[in-house]
Formats: sequence, C-alpha cells, structure tokens
Amino acid sequence: MPQEPAENRPEDESPIAGRAAVQTEQDPESCRDAAAGSRLFKRAFFIWLPCLVILVVAFLLFRPVEEAGGSGRRPDTPPAENATVRRDVAKRPSGEVEKATAPPAGDALPYEEALGGPLEESIKRVDYALIQNMLQLGYESDRMRLDHVETRSRGGVEHHFQRLDLILDEGPEGFVENLKPLLEFWADEAVLEQVNATTWRIAVLQRPTHELDFFRREDIVPGPDHFLAVKGPKIVVVIDDLGESPSFARDLVDLGIPITFAIWPRASHVREVASIAREAGMEIIVHQPMEPVAYPKMQPGPGAVYVRMTPEEIEATVSANLDLVPGAVGLNNHMGSRFTQDGNGTAAVARVLKARGLMALDSLTHPRSVFRSMAKSLGVPSNTRDVFLDVVRSKRSVLHQLIKAERIAQKKGQAVAIGHPFPETLAGLREWVQTRDGSVTPVNLATLVASGTSSHARVEKSPETR
Repeated sequence: MPQEPAENRPEDESPIAGRAAVQTEQDPESCRDAAAGSRLFKRAFFIWLPCLVILVVAFLLFRPVEEAGGSGRRPDTPPAENATVRRDVAKRPSGEVEKATAPPAGDALPYEEALGGPLEESIKRVDYALIQNMLQLGYESDRMRLDHVETRSRGGVEHHFQRLDLILDEGPEGFVENLKPLLEFWADEAVLEQVNATTWRIAVLQRPTHELDFFRREDIVPGPDHFLAVKGPKIVVVIDDLGESPSFARDLVDLGIPITFAIWPRASHVREVASIAREAGMEIIVHQPMEPVAYPKMQPGPGAVYVRMTPEEIEATVSANLDLVPGAVGLNNHMGSRFTQDGNGTAAVARVLKARGLMALDSLTHPRSVFRSMAKSLGVPSNTRDVFLDVVRSKRSVLHQLIKAERIAQKKGQAVAIGHPFPETLAGLREWVQTRDGSVTPVNLATLVASGTSSHARVEKSPETR
C-alpha cells in the first residue's frame, strides 16, 4: 500500500508514534512495570532526600575548623591543661611593655599541668593583667599595694583572695576602662564589677579573687605604713628542676639570700650543682619524680615512682635517688598529681625519709594530695607549698607572686614559694632582693619545719578534681 505523504499525515500518526503505539499495545506488561517503578521512585524520594540533607548538615556542623597551619583545633579552644601558653605580642592590647614567654626547650624539666589548678592559674593571669595595666598607664609598681591576702575554700577547692590598694593620680574610671581589654585577653573568664565609688571586684569562675580599692594620691595622708607586718614572718624560696645548668645554680647563689635547691636526681650535672649549693651553704632537697594524673601521656622522667609499684619498689627507688644527690636534707615532688593522692605510695616515701632523718615538702600539684598529711602522721618534718612563682613567665609576675608570698608570711608567720630555672624567675628574684619587705626574712626550709607550724592552713577533705 502506498504511504501517505508526510505533510498530509496527522501529527499523532508519525511513524515513531505509530511504532510506540504498536509496541504499547503489544507489551502492556512493560508499561505496567514502568509505571510501578515511577511510583516507587517518587515514594523513595521522600526518604532519601531528607537523609541526604541530614548528612550534609552534620558534615557542616561537626567538621574540624582548622587554624592557620592546619592544627585541626578550633581557634577558640583552650590549650591542653599541661600546655604552656605563649601569647603573640601582635595580638595583645597596645602598649604592653613586657612579654610572657613559654619555657625554651631544654631549659628546664616540665612541671605539673596547670600548677595550682585552673582557678589559681587564672588568678595569676589576672595578677599579670593588673601589673600590665599599671605599666601601660605609667604607674610605678609601688602604686599597687597588696594590702591583704587569704586562702579561701569553696567546694573543697582552695584559692587566694587578694585585696589591693591602687594609688592613682585620678579617679578609677580610666584604670578600669584600660583594664577591661587586658582581662579579656589574659583571663577572659574573669568578671569585673563595681562595688561602690572607690571599690571594684574581680571574680574568676564565679569566685571573688581580687578586691581593688582606689585612692587618689593627693588623698593619702603621710603617716605610718598601714601594711603592718606580723612579727617575725619567714619565707622560703625553693627552685625546682635544678641539676641541668651549673651557671644558673651560681646565679642563684649570687642572689645573697637562702635558696632551697630542689635537684632532679637524674639530671646531667647533679653532683656539680649539689657541690655549688653546698659550698655556698644552700639547702639541698631531692626533686623526686612522681606519677602525674596525665600519665602515660605526660612522663615524669627516669627515677619516678608510680602507684602501681609495691611499697618495696617505691622505697628502693626513693633511696637510690637520695643517694644520687649529695647533701640532700629532704625531698619534694616533681609532678605527682596522681601519686600524691595515694596513701600507700606516699607512706612508702615517708618511711624512707623517716629512716634517714629527712624532711618532706609537698609541692601540692593536686588539691587532693595526702603527701604532707601522711608524712606528718609518720613523724616526718613536713611543709606545703603556698605559691608558685612563675606560672606566668614574666619578671613582674614573678615579683608580684613574691610579694603575695610575703603577705601570706605576714599573716601566717611563714610561706613557701616555688619557682623554676627560668630567666624571668631569676630576674624577678633579683629585683625582689633589692626591694623586698624587710620585715619578712628569707630562710631555708629546715628553719620552717623546725618551728612545727604549717605554712598552708588547709582543710583536709576531698576537694573537687581539677
């Protein structure tokens, strides 16, 4: 049959349409399958599409935000507890005079976590912000006077509360406004609030830590110094981690005041440093490595004692370390936030000290330490650290901590301050020797323990874990 011309053929009667129609008529089952597949796809669409959206949102929310350099840590995430913070000068509030630095590699052994706990470390950073504020505003250090310091406790966690007198040329408004960005930078957890026209208060982690009383210089009436000293206060300065640098040991001797040398027993120059100390009449104790809470991530070093050890193993290790440090009259702990909480372990250490007629100093690297109480119960002369000098590595911060130790000594009769072999610590000590309160006498540790009084009045309960 002859085919009709294309131009005369209806639109729906094209050869393709015709063939499709024939195929549909000839294969109805295929048509039904296609329709069913289409319906299934439409139903599945409402299942897989929400799943896909959830996956995309989860990826965007929880992917790591990298800092410059690809560290993988969010910029607002604080460093690890045991990390030493180094602040970039370029990011600081303008006008800062002095820089707090991290310890140079190899200069000194690492010490425990955030010494004194997160709260006490934050308090020291507030101290540093106040010092920097005085410098930026052009005031000498004697315009900020530490009037009163006391140890407070809440929930078993202790901290120092300070009352400071600030003698300014004008009202407190300018001082406060300049202080705010410094606090935000150095201790952003600190809250500054006004109490009255001349008094401001700083709280850290919802605990009052500083009270600032403002005075105008012209209103100060000349007369007897109102910062009266307690009769006969004494202060002990202990420098930990010694034994690596004989030159630093000589610098300590040149200060001309009693310094207690806490020598690490496995140090490179232990005998030479001990000899320098003995010849100068300085007191020597063993800086005994002990297990920290962060072990094994944080290593206390060779010659350490651990809670897993038997009493016999602990006694043998401590005895061997004491033999390595000629002239040692006692022992304090290097790290030890885990070990000093263990009654059996600290008892083993105390037994060695008792047998040798030596004394114990608890460096208090954890608030739950039982080291001193255990030593005391076994009849070992003992004492406890009050202040760490160089959590913030700055000469002026070290100097402020020394003044804080003076006030503690004036209140309690004695204080123990522990520092480390840093240049900033040495610089702070040098200035303190020249400007220190003459009513507070630097002595060695044996003088304090011989008095039978405690340098750190603390309640023996179970504080919160840091």
